[in-house]
Amino acid sequence: MATYLPILLGAGAGLGGLLMYLGLIRIRNAEDDGGKRRGLLVMNVGLILLGVSMYALTQV
Repeated sequence: MATYLPILLGAGAGLGGLLMYLGLIRIRNAEDDGGKRRGLLVMNVGLILLGVSMYALTQV
């Protein structure tokens, strides 16, 4: 399992970056406040996932 850990953490970092990008697109395209809030939520989840994955990659 230890050999797959960096691959999984790298995939998590990539997914976090993708979620941040999708959140930014949703924020920019949303006309109502609800859409902007959902975009901000997606972007924040992506930022947290990216940060945790990057921190864990430095510990491996």
